[in-house]
Amino acid sequence: MGEGEIGELTRRTFERWNARDFDGLLELFEEDAVWDMTPTGMPGMGAYRGHRAIRRWFAQWLEIFPDSFVESEGIEVRGDWGLATVLQSVSGGSSGAAVPFHYYGIGRWRDGRLVFVENYLDAEEARAAFDAYTRAESRGGG
Repeated sequence: MGEGEIGELTRRTFERWNARDFDGLLELFEEDAVWDMTPTGMPGMGAYRGHRAIRRWFAQWLEIFPDSFVESEGIEVRGDWGLATVLQSVSGGSSGAAVPFHYYGIGRWRDGRLVFVENYLDAEEARAAFDAYTRAESRGGG
């Protein structure tokens, strides 16, 4: 897959999230894909494998933040890997005020579908993981 294709597919995932088109969104994931929230350090968040588990995580996130909106601020592509810098906006607790925050998503693509997504709140941690994954792949270990 080329850099432009991965960038476009990544943007499409965000569009489908914002439209709450989860059937369409999951079409962009392999059946046994992994969505990993562990690196965020958020309590109760783990790794979710397969469409059913990923859909359940999406629903749980939207129970807490029903107005979640994501916007890509940049996508770096190396081989089959992408690193997206994402601005997410949600409403804060009782105030209802918009609370924007950044997160960083690493995705591995195969034949136009995600096989792995790992999410970070820290840009440096995300960068280090992205570098490690893409180095391993370039040496034939990915």
